[in-house]
Amino acid sequence: AIHNGADDNASGTVAAMQIGTMLRKALASSPSHSSLLVLLFTGEEVGLAGSSYFVQHPPVPLDRITAMINLDMVGRLRDGELVALGSQTAPEWPALLEVASREVPGLKLNAHGDGYGPSDQTSFYAAGIPVLHFFTGAHEEYHTPQDDAGTLNPQGAAQIEEFTVSLLRQLATRPTGLTYVRTSAGPAM
Repeated sequence: AIHNGADDNASGTVAAMQIGTMLRKALASSPSHSSLLVLLFTGEEVGLAGSSYFVQHPPVPLDRITAMINLDMVGRLRDGELVALGSQTAPEWPALLEVASREVPGLKLNAHGDGYGPSDQTSFYAAGIPVLHFFTGAHEEYHTPQDDAGTLNPQGAAQIEEFTVSLLRQLATRPTGLTYVRTSAGPAM
């Protein structure tokens, strides 16, 4: 059976492309202290293959990467709740997330601390980079042919894109980076 993967993870792919376009406009008139990379990885479910390869062969030194924000399964916002995993991986995250939350009314942020998890942010976190993983929750259609476009919440996805742009705009215009915090031992990488 065909598994279109509308939420896992076409939603994150489309969000990343939209955010890249939105950031280009948002930062056109702002002084930026950072470059932003919009990356799409493959092989997450076979051991984080793409993100691990990137971290092992970075196009810029890893110490120049301020943060990694992962958009994995962001297409089904329910009751306005966005889960942000990794919120304790830098002490600066809570204030940055608060500003972004104020800019997107109706979006409720449910922040959790650890940077490790079953998605691409783990490769970056294991390398000493603060991370966030945005996620709208598990559902019965996960990894089934029913994970199709009709099950998505396009308005909710647009809110998440706005929120992420706000957060990235703050990161790009900060004169300093973030402070990495190891929140758990996590798996060996």
